[in-house]
Amino acid sequence: LKEHYTHLSEKCTEYFELHCDGYDEATLLANEMDALSTVDQQRAVTACKRVCRSLYDALTGIHAPYVAAA
Repeated sequence: LKEHYTHLSEKCTEYFELHCDGYDEATLLANEMDALSTVDQQRAVTACKRVCRSLYDALTGIHAPYVAAA
């Protein structure tokens, strides 16, 4: 992280360092999904897709001016 993202503040690197070891988020999320009903699983998937698309659109909007200027 520090090698490729040298512009990040120390506060940002603290977040990533906290979550880099012993934090198996994929398993935690899978367990949560398994505990849901089929209908709620489908709702969760739909919500996740919506959030992912929104984040992608937001990041693309932030990144686009830098690409255009290059």
